[in-house]
Amino acid sequence: FPEAKAVKSVFTNLKPYGGNCSVEPLEGITTVTNFTFKLLGWKDEGANPYRNPLIDSSAGLQYEVYQETAVGTQIVYSRGNSISEGIFLSECVGSGGICNMTVFVIDIYKAKTTCFFTVKVAGVPLTLSNNSSQTNENVD
Repeated sequence: FPEAKAVKSVFTNLKPYGGNCSVEPLEGITTVTNFTFKLLGWKDEGANPYRNPLIDSSAGLQYEVYQETAVGTQIVYSRGNSISEGIFLSECVGSGGICNMTVFVIDIYKAKTTCFFTVKVAGVPLTLSNNSSQTNENVD
């Protein structure tokens, strides 16, 4: 029998690389403070078989931001834009008002890079105004 060879090539998808995740401000009040997420500088080789930072910066990426709350983890941002604008976060209950945030940077093949950070989000302070109802002191 003649000698035969079989070759199998496997290309794996690499995660997005080279960027950073940040949020401003780090502290705020729910329904009052606008939080801005900046997910800048991320690159991905996309359909190219190799990494090239000059080309990879044009890859279409998806960004998802999640907040851990008292009722579970909820998504607060999911877009193709690397900068979010004016996002209100839920109050962080327990742990001194600090919540864990998770950011996923996702490429076209669903490979993910993950960033973690914390924010402090207080509830809206309860105050009584001069127009609030008052009890009647002439009760029999």
